Amino acid sequence: VDAKDAPLLAIHGEKDKTVFIEHSRWFVDAHQKAGVEANLIVLPESGHGGKEYFEPPIRKKVVAFLDRILRTGK
Repeated sequence: VDAKDAPLLAIHGEKDKTVFIEHSRWFVDAHQKAGVEANLIVLPESGHGGKEYFEPPIRKKVVAFLDRILRTGK
């Protein structure tokens, strides 16, 4: 990870048994330490995928992130 990497928005279920949430936390932390915008949305009651990932509040955050990044490049 370096400062030239794209901004990151990670979404992870806290109860995921397939990919542990620590991996997303490390990934986000590495981006932030490199000076790259990185955010993590934690879904407390979710596992590895599921309908919770597509609920309106999450979709709204994803759309806002993509809209901002794709429009401004920042």
